[in-house]
Formats: sequence, structure tokens, C-alpha cells
Amino acid sequence: MRWLPQITALILLAAQALSTSSMCNDNLFCVTGTKDTRDNIMITVHSSALGWVGFGIGSGMADSSIYLGWKNTTGGVILSSRQSSGYAVPRVSTENIVTLVATPANIIAPSWARITFTFVRPAVSSIKSITSGSTYIYAMSDVPPANLDSPETTIRIHNRRGVIRGLDLTTEFGSNNTSAIPTGHTDQPVLQLPNGVSYDYILRVHGIMMVVAWSISPAIGIFVARYLKITLGAKWFHLHIFFMFVVTGILTIASIVVVYIYKTSAHFSSYHEVIGLTVGVGMLVQFFLGFLSNATFNPKRSRIPLQDRVHWWFGRILALLAIVNVFFGMNLYDSLGFPISVGYKIGFGILIAVIVICFIAAQCLIGQKHHDESTDTLFHS
Repeated sequence: MRWLPQITALILLAAQALSTSSMCNDNLFCVTGTKDTRDNIMITVHSSALGWVGFGIGSGMADSSIYLGWKNTTGGVILSSRQSSGYAVPRVSTENIVTLVATPANIIAPSWARITFTFVRPAVSSIKSITSGSTYIYAMSDVPPANLDSPETTIRIHNRRGVIRGLDLTTEFGSNNTSAIPTGHTDQPVLQLPNGVSYDYILRVHGIMMVVAWSISPAIGIFVARYLKITLGAKWFHLHIFFMFVVTGILTIASIVVVYIYKTSAHFSSYHEVIGLTVGVGMLVQFFLGFLSNATFNPKRSRIPLQDRVHWWFGRILALLAIVNVFFGMNLYDSLGFPISVGYKIGFGILIAVIVICFIAAQCLIGQKHHDESTDTLFHS
């Protein structure tokens, strides 16, 4: 009978193990949960992330309660309760219903786990309740938060994220979980960032290339085509093609690719992303319109043909949309946890003001020039 206490303890541990629901995704993320008799849910999270990990109740960032965890300066864990209403850094939650607790002894952290924490919260919430049919999200980053000891600190954008369905965290202690096997998937970048390169740097490269591609290069290309046809002769067309097709085209494609391969799958939930996609597709249409105008050019024409006018105005609209989108991009960059100085916005505004002044001066001093046989002999001989 001396083994009775040990046997009883083993039986209780086995019962507790059977009563939990869990889902693991590769060697990246695991979540385990159970409900007690007072309708409280205990959730344990394991992650391979070196920075922070988040677990959320909801199907996406548009409307979720999110619980973030990371290691503080003493090696302990900071738990931060957040609310998300869109694709931006989740704000601190208005609810105070979550408690960080010790991880149960029977829940063993995987060897790959760098962050492990357990918290308890009621199943019912005024923001997001947990039910047997709830969908969950998770995200993680290898970049630590700005202030490791503050639960209200800013975090940087995740480099991995996922969705979990079919996981029933309402299974009560002492009952077997017979629900369907939960499913989950993790979205990861096409390529991992090179050593020493941050996602912050990637976004800055993207921003610089897009400013050149859609603010500086189009301004030069339009200026040459509008005011310098007579001065440059047929060379104006070479320069126009270079700035509008080569510079703008190559930089646009490169900047889209560099963001695509180093981020998780696209959301297209912000103004910047939607407008950027619109401008990118419009750029291809504008290329076609430009080549069509050149192919149908008639030096003996008596008026400006429709295809030329469409090419002009469509290009102007794209350029204006792109300029507006730069400001949306700065706001999105800031919302992802990368604070941006107002000086950058002022500097970009000054750049646009200088461009506008140059166009006004050229319009007054030179005026618009139209091409004829003398300016197009290289292309229509």
C-alpha cells in the first residue's frame, strides 16, 4: 500500500493530460488549454520566438483579444493583454481579466521552446469570449519589444503568424477531449532575413525605392515630355522611356518583391496596400498606353489624338495616387511598431513642393511643347 499515493498522483496527472486540448505547429508554436469548474480557461503557450509571441481569440487581427508574452530583463515572463481592431500594433486591452500563473508540472516545454507562459482568464468576456467553436490566431517575432519590463511597450511586426481551427479550449478538467483534431498553419516569409538585417531595414529600403520610383522619376519623365521636346529633339523620348519605364518600372517591381519575400502573406487591409496594388497594376496599363501612343504617332496630325490624352491623364492620376500613398505608407510603417519622425513627412512634403514649383515655373517660362517630325525622326523614319 505504500505505493498508493504515487499511483494516485500518476492517475490524476494522466486525467489532467487527457482533459486538455492542444495544437502544435512544427517546432514553432504550441498551445494547450483546459477549463475548470468555475468556467476559467487555463492556456499555456510555447514558442520558438526569440522576441515575443502572441495568442489571440478571434479569426484575424480585425477583431481579437490578444495575449502577448516575452522574456523580461530578469528572465521572467511579461504578459500583456491587448485588443486588435486592424492590421496594426494591438493596443492595451481595456479588460483586466487575465492572470499570469505558473505552468503546470505535467505540461512539459518542448526542447525548442524559447518562451513559455501560462495564463488564466474567464471563458466569458465582454470583448471576446472563448467557446467550443472559437477560432484562434497566433504570431511571433524574433525582435524583442522596446521595453522588456513594460506590458504596455511597443512591439515590432511579426515574422510568423498562423490560424488555429477546431481547437476546443473549453474541455473541462477530468473529461476526455473527443473533439475533432485541431488544425493550424503558420505563414512564414518566403525567405528568412539575412543575419544582421531587420524587417525595419527592409521597409525603409522599400520606402526609399518607391519615393524615387513614384515621386522623383515620374516628375523628371513628365517634365522632359512636357517641356523639353524641342530643346532635346528626339532624345526626349529616350529620357522619357528611361525614367518612366526603366527607373519607375524596375524600382517598383524590386520594392514589391523585397517586401513580399521577407514578410508573411499579404493582407491588403490598409489604404497603403490597396492603393499600392492599384498603382502597380495601373503602371502596366500606362506602359501599354505609352507604347500605343508612340506606335500610332502621326507627325502630320492636326489635333492631339485620344490615346495621347488618355496616356497623359492616366499617368498624372497614377503619380498623384502614388504621392498620397507615400503618406499612407509612413502611417502604416508607424502603426507596425516602427516610430517615424514627423521630419520625414515634412521632408517629403518639401520635395513635392519643389517639384510643383518647378512645373509652375516651366509652364510660365517654357510652356507645353508638342512633338512633330523634327522631334521624332529617330523613331518614325
